Amino acid sequence: MSPELALEVRGVRVGYGADDKLHGVTLEVPAGSFLAVVGPNGSGKSTLLRTMARALAPRTGAVLLEGRRTSSWKPKEFAREVAVVSQEGSPAFDYTVHEVVRMGRTPYEGRLTPDPGGRRAVEDALREVGVWHLRDRRLSGLSGGEKQLVTLARALAQEPEVLLLDEPTNHLDIHHQVAFMEVLLRLNAAGKTVLMIVHDLNLAARYAHRVVVMKGGRISAAGPPSVALRPEVIEGVFGAEVELSISPRTGALQIQPVGVLSAGQPSEPEVHVICGGGSGAVLMCRLREEGIGFSAGVVSVGDTDHAVARSLGVPIIEGEAYAPISEDAHARNVAAARRARAVVVCDMPVGRGNLRNLEAAAAAQEAGVPVVLLRGGLPLWTEQRDYTGGEATRLLDRLAARGAPEAGSVDEAVGGLTREAARARPAAGRYQNI
Repeated sequence: MSPELALEVRGVRVGYGADDKLHGVTLEVPAGSFLAVVGPNGSGKSTLLRTMARALAPRTGAVLLEGRRTSSWKPKEFAREVAVVSQEGSPAFDYTVHEVVRMGRTPYEGRLTPDPGGRRAVEDALREVGVWHLRDRRLSGLSGGEKQLVTLARALAQEPEVLLLDEPTNHLDIHHQVAFMEVLLRLNAAGKTVLMIVHDLNLAARYAHRVVVMKGGRISAAGPPSVALRPEVIEGVFGAEVELSISPRTGALQIQPVGVLSAGQPSEPEVHVICGGGSGAVLMCRLREEGIGFSAGVVSVGDTDHAVARSLGVPIIEGEAYAPISEDAHARNVAAARRARAVVVCDMPVGRGNLRNLEAAAAAQEAGVPVVLLRGGLPLWTEQRDYTGGEATRLLDRLAARGAPEAGSVDEAVGGLTREAARARPAAGRYQNI
């Protein structure tokens, strides 16, 4: 296999009859990676996998294995490199477990050619997956979870470098789901490339290195779970509102559904919160409790306010940790502040790196958006908050001079926003990708 990429999908269009199910999909699968593909029903996930497995031929574009078009590989050669595990991969006849796993050696067998490595490969696969003790049992006597492990063992007997799995845990109970995924994790750690179609977003976030999100035959998002499974992505693709948190035990992203978005709900956040260093945490929690939609930015990855906003599942304009706010993040921050019905500036410490947050508030005020200055028991413009040599104080003074009121507490700020929201809208807002 290539030391860099295991599989490449280049501008692939695939369809059944007159309808395209994939619309110019491009995807790279690095060798040794664990990639999960998620998306709603009919999004093209299984079509993508079947195309990569050569079961479907692209109308345009190409799929490459080791830099060669998959169509140029002989069937047995391809099967020695790539194995497929489907949702229901058991044979129609009631074979023993050993006989089923032995079928994985078909790519190595010829009419007159023995398979000297077959016995060892089958035994290794049975042991690796944990079904050695079932080797003499017949399929009819196995549970669904055990059958799926046997199907995985058959794929391993092919000794492939790449495993393609189509919703392999779909019908399994939680015990067998975890057992199956732990096997995949071990195989991946040993060097196997794993690409798995999966419905369960938490399984994708827990085990995959990268996640690809599909909708309507196209890739909507891709990257590490924390990037690909952002709340705004999930809402846009699945139409469901979610909250995110981090498991204190595994460190994995956890996705908790909150509700289903219905037609007619406002898509824009009503309040844009400018904060940092934990100054906006209480405010954001209160806004969520009051049903007021909000966004936050620019907050650095790793900042307390970033973690709170992420756990509440709201749109975040992210900044790089320990780095000044970039031009792109600043532009998006200004746009989000101008779209909001109100901007709240929290009593955050202001240095040269985040001074642009106050500039975004000023830009929103100039565009006619009300700005509220939230104090935490101290005036915002004291030396305890200003690390810019007075520039932050001058910006805040200008905001106040142009009519930005001060709120002495979170209760006072939320009370005013709640009254304004009740006058301006009939229902709680929802969020979009900013």
